[in-house]
Amino acid sequence: MPLSAAMIIQRLESQGYQALYVGGFVRDYLLGLPSRDADLATNASPEVSQALFSEAHIELTGKRFQVLRIDGIELATFRGERYTLPGKPEVWQAPCFAEDAARRDFTINAIAMTARGEIIDPFGGREDLARGLLRSVGDPYQRFSEDPLRLLRGINFAVRLGLSIERQTAEAICASAEKLFSLPVERINQEIAKLIEHGVLADGLRLYLKYGLLAFTLPELQHLPGQGQLNSHHHLDAWEHTLMVVEKVSRLAPHNQALAWAAAFHDAGKGVADSAHETKSCQLFLQAAERLKLSHRLTHEVQSYIRGHTTRGIRDPESAASFLIHLASNWRNKAELRLAMENLALLLEADCYGKSPERLEEHLAASSAERELLDEAWRRIPLYLQDIDLRGSDLTGYLQGQAISERLHQELRMQQMLSIQQWQDEISVNQYLH
Repeated sequence: MPLSAAMIIQRLESQGYQALYVGGFVRDYLLGLPSRDADLATNASPEVSQALFSEAHIELTGKRFQVLRIDGIELATFRGERYTLPGKPEVWQAPCFAEDAARRDFTINAIAMTARGEIIDPFGGREDLARGLLRSVGDPYQRFSEDPLRLLRGINFAVRLGLSIERQTAEAICASAEKLFSLPVERINQEIAKLIEHGVLADGLRLYLKYGLLAFTLPELQHLPGQGQLNSHHHLDAWEHTLMVVEKVSRLAPHNQALAWAAAFHDAGKGVADSAHETKSCQLFLQAAERLKLSHRLTHEVQSYIRGHTTRGIRDPESAASFLIHLASNWRNKAELRLAMENLALLLEADCYGKSPERLEEHLAASSAERELLDEAWRRIPLYLQDIDLRGSDLTGYLQGQAISERLHQELRMQQMLSIQQWQDEISVNQYLH
């Protein structure tokens, strides 16, 4: 039977060691939030802990940081840190939690709790939580110099937990923004992914802009604030419109990384494109994706949604079929295409909510009509070779190699044109009869 956190604490204490709940587990407990996996800290060395729990499954997850996982539960030895290079501390075993807490990022993460519920709070984190305040432990300039990732973590905690950033901490964030250049891009990617996962990407982007972090995280969006697009369709500049779309997407499709990225970049080309802004938006997203090392699959999916978010002009069978055939070229089969259609419909709905409220019903009705046409095209139009009756084996008697493939695709195009014509004829007959 796997050991629980309470059992690990009990055994350490029975041997004369101190063991505490620490970090996010305690923070969330004090906020009344659902408990995450418990993290523990102790004054026992890793060697002692390994000997005490020899029957358990133990992983040494961070030898330099003296961290074990015992049956999946993280147990860290109290430690002190000194930084000679950003993100690369010298580490030593500390005698007590107060010294361990002194090297942590924010006061709300520097709280510990005993198994009996007693709070150990050397830096006033509990009071900061009660006041709704995010404050660094000690000198914020030093904290951010030690590890620039703390700049992004601070934003993440602020928006996730609804905290205001304490004045000196906020000033240090602004002054330290350039330090993000030294961060591995994967760590920036991970923090943005967390914002999406918690449904707070829009709020995170607002604070990135406010504290000067946008230029060092997503510089491709830096030109959007103040970018005018005021017309009968829009009442917000490109930046505020984008944030509204991102926020709506987070509610319509929680945790959907691809849709969140597409919402953030769908209008990125505005102000820097001479014509179709979606093409430039795709280019800017690709630039960000390559820099942040997003996966090829995610990059492909996001680009497809950005290209497809301008469905203007879908008013008849021919335009609906043409759009869907083009969209299908981005996906391997109808299952993938159907999911893409559903996601794209959500992005288009969110885009409507980011436009002029006086014309919201009009935009929603137009989007709904386009979706009905696309759904009908989905039912009627063959989109892939497997949707037609002709097979390569039917042609092997008189065609070979590339010629077979060309003949199959030619047949697919012919059947697509025939299906569109039949659909148009049905509409004409119905109109005549009515």
